[in-house]
Amino acid sequence: MRGINKILLLAESELQSTERSISKEIENAGIRIVKRNAEAAIVVGGDGTFGFYGSRNNMPLLFVGMGSHSELGSKGVLAELHLDKIAEAAKALKEGRYLIEEYNRLGVKVGGVKKGETFTDIYVQRGVESNALRYELDIQAGEKRISEFAISDGIIVTTSIGASGYFSYPDKIVSGKMFDEKGVAVISRDEIGICHILPTYLHRENKTKRGLQLFRYTVPMYSKILIKLRREAHARLYGVGHSRKGINAPANMEIEVSAERSHTKRIKLTPALKAGVETDTG
Repeated sequence: MRGINKILLLAESELQSTERSISKEIENAGIRIVKRNAEAAIVVGGDGTFGFYGSRNNMPLLFVGMGSHSELGSKGVLAELHLDKIAEAAKALKEGRYLIEEYNRLGVKVGGVKKGETFTDIYVQRGVESNALRYELDIQAGEKRISEFAISDGIIVTTSIGASGYFSYPDKIVSGKMFDEKGVAVISRDEIGICHILPTYLHRENKTKRGLQLFRYTVPMYSKILIKLRREAHARLYGVGHSRKGINAPANMEIEVSAERSHTKRIKLTPALKAGVETDTG
């Protein structure tokens, strides 16, 4: 790959105090930190930060984790490496020792109005009311159609890169290892994952399969997914938009999720660099 000379540095707000030292490590490799016309970006933070910037930037992105040792700190499953290896990573970018992987994004509309894109996952979950969500799910995948009716805490729709997050909650329940970054679901890049959150009722028209495969499964990437709440429950849509409080998801208004033409470009360091750098990619 071509060597990178200009980088945009994107970091979580709590890292501003160390941003100067991070910038120095990058500049020591001969790379300029710029605000405009960057050839790539280094994103420093946790999985939430990676998902946020990865859904909004078209340039190649290198995800650098903070390496938190806290039980409740970021696990950085999507990180290519951690902060202590930033100098080696910057040198590799300068010398062109990296690859770029492209991932489809999912576009999300509410009532026909586009609310944003994600390259990880979105989920609809109940809000301030104690009532569970009652909703219909309609999926059109070419000639195949899936129609479901559910009562649950919500529903998750994910790409392959987001499958290690909320989509993997059944794996963690079964294994009993809630903080094991290795015990996660894996789906292919040409699939979308669907998972109902703690369903108490679930019915599929013309159902042929039972059990886990019914409340969590995959569909082709080209599928069109429609979610319609059947009762008002102050539900929120998370994963798109700029607020951590989510977006209002009113009853009887369709939430549409489908693949976008845009892609997220994720930088992967080549094996030659990894031989000398211990990484934790999850």
